[in-house]
Amino acid sequence: MSDEVNEHLQNEIHGRKLPNEAERRLYLDTYRERVILALTKKQVMEKGIRQEVLNAMHDQKAKEVLVDGHLSLEALRPYRKAAETRRMSYRRVTLDEPEDSYGLVVASDTAIDREDVLAEDEPETEAGTSETDGKKPWWKKLLGI
Repeated sequence: MSDEVNEHLQNEIHGRKLPNEAERRLYLDTYRERVILALTKKQVMEKGIRQEVLNAMHDQKAKEVLVDGHLSLEALRPYRKAAETRRMSYRRVTLDEPEDSYGLVVASDTAIDREDVLAEDEPETEAGTSETDGKKPWWKKLLGI
């Protein structure tokens, strides 16, 4: 009896505990089984929009784009525009502990439980440019390398 009373008091004081609360913080207030694609904050801060995100937004089950509210509006602008053109829900989620979450999540409104939801990092060459870029740095062009 005292355990029930203690639990009731704790719920009244601190609020009811939500199931999988740590998981919801990690995936910007949604459950892991609803995630179609998740990007780290570093990936979101890259210039332009990633093709993986556009592909995930074209998925029939994609209903919502969740972004970390602590990221700059300039970095989030292309993602917001892409969500608006596809008439998807776009929501900024501001959490108390922002370092524990992803930067962007494309989610469904029902459970789809995909195995690999994390976006791949693009491989970089020793000069620091993307291999898919195909352009040489200006100093290599100058030296004829």
